[in-house]
Amino acid sequence: MAEAIAAAQAEAHPVTLLAARDDGKLVIRAEALAPLRGPVSVQVVHYADSAVVDIGRGENAGMSVAYHNIVTSWAKVGEWSGEAPLQLVTDAGEGPLVVILQSAGPAEILAAARVK
Repeated sequence: MAEAIAAAQAEAHPVTLLAARDDGKLVIRAEALAPLRGPVSVQVVHYADSAVVDIGRGENAGMSVAYHNIVTSWAKVGEWSGEAPLQLVTDAGEGPLVVILQSAGPAEILAAARVK
């Protein structure tokens, strides 16, 4: 029974992911809990928590709209086979960000971690 539960957990969450800032750098660590089906893209998404935009033209002219979780940049910073644990260090930049581990191509997200 314990083996079946462990297998189901590994399938539902096949990767552990930790991301943290360290002296202006972003340190990304990941480990596959089970063999991955293929390479994984390591992506860093910077975003702004929120912004209020004054609308100057169109049907909403004169109104203000509050936007949240606004993506300001999205970059692939590496690729990981999943065989050995991943340790990757890259520039952290400013503001909040999310690290995404995604199967090759437009495919499933295996893990994500937010860093404020």
